[in-house]
Amino acid sequence: MKRLLLSILIVTFFTAISIAQDSYKKEVTWLGLDFTEAKLFPKTAFTNPEVIKEDYLLKWNQIVLNESKKFNVSKFFKIQTLHYDLSIVEKKNSAISAENLIVDNSKQSFSEQNVTNIILQYPKTEGIGLVFIVESFDKINTTGTFWATFFDRSTLEVLSTKKIQGAASGMGIRNYWANSLYRAMKSYKRY
Repeated sequence: MKRLLLSILIVTFFTAISIAQDSYKKEVTWLGLDFTEAKLFPKTAFTNPEVIKEDYLLKWNQIVLNESKKFNVSKFFKIQTLHYDLSIVEKKNSAISAENLIVDNSKQSFSEQNVTNIILQYPKTEGIGLVFIVESFDKINTTGTFWATFFDRSTLEVLSTKKIQGAASGMGIRNYWANSLYRAMKSYKRY
């Protein structure tokens, strides 16, 4: 009987901690994919940097809205109420240098500090934001790497960031990398 009671108390304790840790997920705004420090490589796979920057960065952000049943942010991240606002990442992505985005190979060291530095450049407003900081689209290893980041939009404090990856596949550049995004989202709970 004592063991049963102890087991119930332990489960209750860890459930309470889990709920408290994710309390910021009640109402969240999806901000999209931020390519500020992303590296897409090799250059032979991304042959037209200007088209990638001007066209595909928008398409990869729009696919989450346009195909929201597949890219179900609420479900994958256990968010109760979800809003969408791509305006910040669209502005940031439009300021990227296409030549710095597409590289022959990536030897960059990307960490949580990079994520924090990017978030600190966001405008302050109310609420909780979820943004995917894109680290890389690696055609050699057919992998998209993202940092799924929840942050307090009023203080720009990072509440949670997890590095996640997804395998790329499919026809055409849009779908190929969109599938890596989808698989990364699906894998979030494993990380």
